[in-house]
This record gives sequence, structure tokens and C-alpha cells, in this order.
Amino acid sequence: MEHFYELVAAAVDQFPDNIAIEVQHRDRLEQVTYARLREMAERTAAWLAMIGLDAGQRAAILADNGAAWCAAYLGILRRGAIAVPLDTSYKASQVQTLLVDSAARVMFTTAKYLPTVVAAREAAGVELRIVLLHGTSSSLHTWDGWVTSLAAHHRVVRFDLPGFGLTGPSPTGDYSIDAYVALVDEIARRLDLGPFVLGGNSLGGEIAWHYALAHPSSARALILIDSAGYPRYGRGVPIAFWLASLPGLPWALTKLDPRHLVEDAVTRVYGDPSRIRPGVTQRYYELALAPGNRPAFVARMRTPRPDQSARVRELRLPVLVMWGGRDRLFPADVGRQFAIDIPGARLVVYDDLGHVPMEEDPARTVADVERFLADH
Repeated sequence: MEHFYELVAAAVDQFPDNIAIEVQHRDRLEQVTYARLREMAERTAAWLAMIGLDAGQRAAILADNGAAWCAAYLGILRRGAIAVPLDTSYKASQVQTLLVDSAARVMFTTAKYLPTVVAAREAAGVELRIVLLHGTSSSLHTWDGWVTSLAAHHRVVRFDLPGFGLTGPSPTGDYSIDAYVALVDEIARRLDLGPFVLGGNSLGGEIAWHYALAHPSSARALILIDSAGYPRYGRGVPIAFWLASLPGLPWALTKLDPRHLVEDAVTRVYGDPSRIRPGVTQRYYELALAPGNRPAFVARMRTPRPDQSARVRELRLPVLVMWGGRDRLFPADVGRQFAIDIPGARLVVYDDLGHVPMEEDPARTVADVERFLADH
């Protein structure tokens, strides 16, 4: 007997350009072809595999009918998992009961139903709220390995910063640290996070410690992973970063195919390039090509960054500093300086890892995070 996804795939092969889904919204008509629907489903399945959802496990969906709902449903089936569609009329208490009873490990939802999901998670007794911020030219996917572990007991929030991933360019064109801090604060207020743990890698780390200074009552603890903030750089700065800072050359970064630059950057941020998992470099490449991301990258790299590193001494909260000993962008000495300047900071250095240790070896690094969280 053919699997339902196989039947859909057969229809795609036969009618790739035919309309598979048509939804009349209040202000527009949504149409998705069979080929586009399969592409969306395949991406969903790949993401589920990346976060460790195994065949036979459950993933819930709380959203209105539409292409995104269908893509989530088909992606779950493609992964060999079990879809748990939820009625959009359910209250948070009902959603919470079904999540527990079904043992769903993942929830697909939309902004419309996010408050219901958040309330359901809180009712389930989630211990901590954790916000994770990625670095320059990265995306929320950099935390996939951590989320698999942390989300089992905590509420984890991650998103693509403006200028990167699927978020796209900032509507205001402002890529300053202050603008990013303001965005984090807005998201925290909209999600009613209360005091939360804030973690960040590279640029995300710099945003994190600036946020803690600006909003000390909102930041419960900090996790800084190879964080930016000190005016010190190693000899492994990616070529694209260097080109973006040169007069007259940035235009090329917005026009030329960035594949080789992306490959160079990913190789440089890993301590051991053999640890780069299949599909990771391709994902970075595809997100770099997302509309507006290349001009946004140039704008971000050319945004003035005054040295405010002395302000880290003002931090008064638990801080875990994590660093890759093979970081060629920000050498390990920068991590040690953070640990010296921040009162009471805890430092962990991974001698064999690079600039993105949480991506290179998620199991080892998240174990240190779990120990830190248990103490705070």
C-alpha cells in the first residue's frame, strides 16, 4: 500500500506546474503548485531530521488551513513521523493536554496561535525561558543541536535576526547593536517572557550582553559563545567580511554568486571542517541568496561599531563564557578577557572547536549549558 506522501509525490511528478492548493484570503488569493508544495514539504522534513525527530515520533500542528499547514503535514509524513493536527478552536488548556497525551516533540504554529501555544507550554510547567541569538550570516538553525536537548525541559525562543535567514532585511535599514537590542526587547515583551536566559554567538553574543546592560531586570543569566564585543580579531576573518569593509568592493557581494565565499566562511568558523554536517554549507548558501540578504550583509558589516567593551564590567548577573580554542575570528584570549572583566563569569574553552562550538559539537557544549542552568 502506497504511503500518502508517495501519492502526493506521484502527482507532483505528473503535474508539477498545476495548482495544488488555492486559498482565498481576505486580501489575496494564495496559490501553490505541486512542485512548490513538495519543495516546502522536503524542507520541513529535512529540518525535522536535523533537530532529531525520528520516525514514529509525533509533531503537532496548530494553524489555519493553507499551504504552510499542508507543507508541515506532508513534511512530517515524509520524515516518517506522526502528525497531530489540533483544532484551532482549542483553548490553551486543551492544547496542553493533547501535547502531553500525544507526547508531541515539535509544534508547528503561526503568529496567530502563538499565544495559545505559549500558554500551553507554560501550563505544562516549563522551567526556564531561553532566548538564543545567532551570529553574522547565520540563522536560527545554528542552535538546532542545542534545542533538541533544551526544549525537553525549557521554553526556547530563537529567530532569524534582521538581515539574515528568512527574516530578510531590516525595514528601517538599521543594523546597529541598539536596533537589535530593541528588537529582542520587543519580542520578549510580546511573548511575555519575563526574566529569561539570553544566549548568543558572535554578533548574537554582543547583542546579548548589551541587552543585559540595557534591561537588567529582564535578563536572568547570560551565555556568551565566542561573542563579539572586543576590538580584537584573529587571522581567520572570512573573505566576505573583509571584502564588505573595503571601499568600492561591497557592490560585488550583492551581485556575484556567493557560493565560494560561503564555503570559505563555513570552513573558517569550524575548528575541524570534517565536522561540517551534510547540507549545512548548502543551507548557509541558500539563505545568503534569500531576497535582500546580500545588501543587508554589506550594510551590517559597514555599520559603525564603537568600542564599548569596557562596559562588560558593569554586568551583574550569572554569565557562562564558552569559547572555541581554534576560533580564528575571535581568538580564545578574547574569551579569557570576557571572563576576567565580567565579575563572577564562568569560562569553558573547547581546545578542538572553532567559532561556532554549539554547532560543531552540540552534545558536548549543551551539556555545559545544562550544568550552568542547573546552578542558576
